[in-house]
Amino acid sequence: MEPLITVSNMARILGVSESTVRRWCDGGQLQTTRTIGGHRKIPRQDAIRFIHRGKLHVLRPDLLTGMSASKGDTPSAADDIELFYLAAEAGRTDAALSLIDACYLGGKSVAEICDGPLRESMHRIGARWPEDERAIFLEHRATNLCIRILDQLRSNLPVRTPGTPVALGGAPTDDPFLLPSWMVATVLADVGFADINLGPNTPIDVIEASAMENDARIVWLSLTASRLPRALEPELTALADRLAERDAPLVIGGQAARGFRFNSAPHLHTFDSMQELSGFARGLLVSGRQTQIAADQRSKTNGKARRGGKK
Repeated sequence: MEPLITVSNMARILGVSESTVRRWCDGGQLQTTRTIGGHRKIPRQDAIRFIHRGKLHVLRPDLLTGMSASKGDTPSAADDIELFYLAAEAGRTDAALSLIDACYLGGKSVAEICDGPLRESMHRIGARWPEDERAIFLEHRATNLCIRILDQLRSNLPVRTPGTPVALGGAPTDDPFLLPSWMVATVLADVGFADINLGPNTPIDVIEASAMENDARIVWLSLTASRLPRALEPELTALADRLAERDAPLVIGGQAARGFRFNSAPHLHTFDSMQELSGFARGLLVSGRQTQIAADQRSKTNGKARRGGKK
C-alpha cells in the first residue's frame, strides 16, 4: 500500500500552515484520501508530484523520503553520486530509493538523475570487473535497482493523453543492455512524449517499421555493447534519411556510439548525456506546438474567409 501523509506532516514538510495544505486539497491541487475515521491523508506520490511541479522548497525531506533530516548543507551532486553508489553496492534498496526521491524533490530532473547517481554508479560498479569476481552480481543487482527507480520516477509523471507525440526506440541487434534504453524512455516521458521502448536486441528494420506504424516524432537508438559492427554506420545513416522524410529525427547515444562516425549524416543526432537529449527533445516539442498553432490559425483564417465569401 502506498504511504500516506497527514495534513500536519505535509505542512511541516513545506513549512506552511495546515490551513494552506487544506486549501490546496479543497482546490484539487493535492489529491487526498479519507481514512475510516474520516481523517484526510495525502498519497506520498501525489505529494511528490505536487512539490516537484510547483518547484516548492522542502523544509523536511525526511518526512517524505524516510531519510534522516539533514544537519548541514544540502548534499552536493558529488555527494548524491557517492551516497547512491554506496547504497547500490550494498544492495540497500530503501536507502537508494529515498536518496533519489530527495534528489527529485530538490528539483533535479530525470535526466540529471540519470546522468548523475545512476550512470556514474553503474559505471563504477561495472569497472570492478574482472578484478572483482562479484562485479557481475553487483551490476545485475544495481541494474534491477535502477529500473525500479526509473519506474518510481515515472509514477510522478502525468498520464499521457491521446495525441501526445510519440518517442520510440531501443537497442539494436547484438546489444543486450536493458538499462540505457530504459533511461532514454523515462527521460523522454519526463519531457512530455508518449514513449514506446522496444528494449535490447531489436533489429533496425523492426524499429523503423514500429516508428512508421506509431507515427513516432522522435526515434532513439542506444548503443552500448562494444562488439557492435561498424557496418551499422551506413545502416543507421540510411535509417535517419528515411525517418527525415517523416520529419522524425534519429537520436543516438551510449558508450559504443563514441566509436561510430556520423559526421556526414545531417538527420542523425548524437548525444553524450541525457541532459543534452532532454534539451533537444524539449525543443522538438516546442517547435511542434508552434507549428500546430500556426496551422490552427491558418485554418481559422481560411474558415472565416470562406464564410465571408458566402455572404
